Amino acid sequence: MNNLDLYGFNKEERQEVPVLITTDRRAFAGLADLRLFDKDSRSIFNVTAMRNALDWGVSEGVEQLAVDGPGVAGDHKLSTQADAWVVTDVKAIRILSVAARERWGL
Repeated sequence: MNNLDLYGFNKEERQEVPVLITTDRRAFAGLADLRLFDKDSRSIFNVTAMRNALDWGVSEGVEQLAVDGPGVAGDHKLSTQADAWVVTDVKAIRILSVAARERWGL
């Protein structure tokens, strides 16, 4: 029997995947186990290696941060990496592309 989820990760083990998390006017990228998202409180827990895009440097909005990463259309500024116990008021979570992971430093 196949033990993999939709993204090809083992359902039994803790799996951190590179994600883009958006809140009200903020964008974060980090490693998160999507099973730790609580839809009732709109919070995700235990995000590691998280960075905040202070200046995005994209021309096509927040979706471009998940596909291409920050800085593809100009200057950008990222915060230093830090682990977060919880990110609240989550509007959306997207899996990062390989190119975006590199630009985010994940």
